[in-house]
Amino acid sequence: GVIGIVASRLVGMFYRPVFLFSVKDSLAKGSARSIPPLNLYKTIVECSDLLIAFGGHHQAAGLKISTENLQAFRESMNAEVEKTLSPEEMMPVLEIDAALKLSDVNFTIVRELGLLEPYGELNREPVFATKEIKIVNHRIVGNNHLKMRLRQDRKDMDAIAFNQGDKVEELEAATSLDVAFVPGINEWNGMKNIQLNVKAIRPGK
Repeated sequence: GVIGIVASRLVGMFYRPVFLFSVKDSLAKGSARSIPPLNLYKTIVECSDLLIAFGGHHQAAGLKISTENLQAFRESMNAEVEKTLSPEEMMPVLEIDAALKLSDVNFTIVRELGLLEPYGELNREPVFATKEIKIVNHRIVGNNHLKMRLRQDRKDMDAIAFNQGDKVEELEAATSLDVAFVPGINEWNGMKNIQLNVKAIRPGK
């Protein structure tokens, strides 16, 4: 449902386990999403005495709880997570599947990647990386999203980095950039073009 989708997006933004509830009268129904190092179901079991019902697996769960137990559940869950995860495991790790130059990204590759869908826990979306990238132009759009035109050698390509608008000054000062991305097709006013969904971007080393 919608709550699960929002919980997944919050995990993507903050890289923390997320519990999100909707409340009606004295009952709270929620969805939970985890980060890879944490077995969400096993962690919830440790706090299950506070719940009315729950179910799920390693990375996702649904649960019901009385509103009077929400604060106690929050405190117990925070304690379990802190006990289970090391500080290093709370840092996001982006797995790169292959190096790919901008000149090699085309509609054929994007469509072939689409055949791998749907993506999920057991079928991760492929992420590619490339180096020696320059920003031709950029602007902030929406809620802190960075819209860019990227260049590598003589190849230019559109890109968007969601929730990464605060990196502008750091990126402008860099002579070149390393970029991790997922290629996709963007359609606007009947026109289709390739757009990179930038998962991570940093000054080149």
